[in-house]
Amino acid sequence: MNLYDLFLFLHILGAMGLFSALGLEWMGLANLRRATTAEQAREWLKIFPWLRRIGPAALATLLVAGLYMTLTVWGWVPWIVISFASMALLPIFGASNGIRMARLADEIATQTGKLPPAIRERIHAPVVWTSLRVRTAILLGIVFLMTVKPALIGALITMGLALVFGFVPQIGTRQELVEKGA
Repeated sequence: MNLYDLFLFLHILGAMGLFSALGLEWMGLANLRRATTAEQAREWLKIFPWLRRIGPAALATLLVAGLYMTLTVWGWVPWIVISFASMALLPIFGASNGIRMARLADEIATQTGKLPPAIRERIHAPVVWTSLRVRTAILLGIVFLMTVKPALIGALITMGLALVFGFVPQIGTRQELVEKGA
């Protein structure tokens, strides 16, 4: 084993950590949307402080290892440049949800019983799911770039499509989703 192999392992470990964090966030948000009482919502909101630890640690591991491999082996080829630039969006979108969930947790910390309509409205805010979909799409786009290693135009098209798919709203109207408890 050489140093590159170690950094490749750390790079993959960081990616696994980011996808794990996204999976936990998907689960937390989906179940938070189903919560009808403050007690239920508080239980699901307990996931989000963990995500504020896991996500940044995984991202830092991924970036440091990726930077090492870029500087020692790959160089600044287009797919790597586009991947690094795309990664810069992850903390921005992630912080958006983290701040919203922290405020929500503070707001319902002492409440009991049925969730008020204003809180349910914030739980079902489309921006929360958009943030999660965009981050997931960006990471999937980066995995594609790492696998295919396209030239500049292919890398730009890949990340452009990933962003479009991330911003595409869920099928069904917001009211239909609320009625289904989604």
